[in-house]
Amino acid sequence: MHAVAARNDSFAAVLEDADTDGNGVPDRNLERVYDAFYAADSEVASRVVGRDGDEYESLLVTLSLDADYADADSVVSQLADGADRMEGDDRTATVTGSFAINEAVLDEVVGGILSTMVLALAAIVLTLAAVFRYMHGSATLGLVVSVPIALVLGLVIGGMYLLSIPLTLLTALLMSLVIGLGVDYNIHVGDRFADERRAGAGTFEALDAAVTGTGGALLGSTLTSAGAFATITLVPHPQLRSFGAIVVIAMTTAFAVSVLVLPSMLALWDRYVPASVVTTADPTPVPQD
Repeated sequence: MHAVAARNDSFAAVLEDADTDGNGVPDRNLERVYDAFYAADSEVASRVVGRDGDEYESLLVTLSLDADYADADSVVSQLADGADRMEGDDRTATVTGSFAINEAVLDEVVGGILSTMVLALAAIVLTLAAVFRYMHGSATLGLVVSVPIALVLGLVIGGMYLLSIPLTLLTALLMSLVIGLGVDYNIHVGDRFADERRAGAGTFEALDAAVTGTGGALLGSTLTSAGAFATITLVPHPQLRSFGAIVVIAMTTAFAVSVLVLPSMLALWDRYVPASVVTTADPTPVPQD
């Protein structure tokens, strides 16, 4: 309005008359102000003041934000508070813009992704139980191998919080990668342990072979893969940096859990599960990594 008033004296007089406290904002005779605004420059007025015939229906309020998507939650919350203060007397206020739209879509998508991940975890647990029952004669061993996957998922989410990595559509979808990595590393360690026990090795001998043998191969794979993805964090794009950071966190966490947490669970399983079927010596040589 002030831009139009600067080049139209008639509208400038109407705008000044409607401003009773001198703060530059009209606070009376708004319909007259809007009429004069449209009369002075209808093209500009139609961009910010919506009307249907002679009735004014909407007003567009724009502002610039010094924030990124890591601050989306707090920004949208503050905008929503402002919209609440603007409502009343048959007025409604709606927050729009990329932040608000992204948050609204994310809320819908995250619920579906979380449900999908729960179903995926359940499917993995049942599949590993069936596979380990077929391969090693113990369904409970498959259950033990699948448990650390949930721990990896929780640690990755905690890492995202500590590093202030925002939960966006991209990062939410990448959580499925965490499940895949956790399954892969745990299967390798658990399968090697079962093979060593079948070959007649003691519990801790089998764990040592699994951690130092298979675990050593996993360490090399983790370092090369994580190092490659770490270079993405150097890209000057926030979402790509988040992508690289999550992959690195997921890989290192999955490896750490597979060689630190899973062996302890395997030792407890071997101690307390009665009549373990994988401790019988097998004359067939065990393939080595």
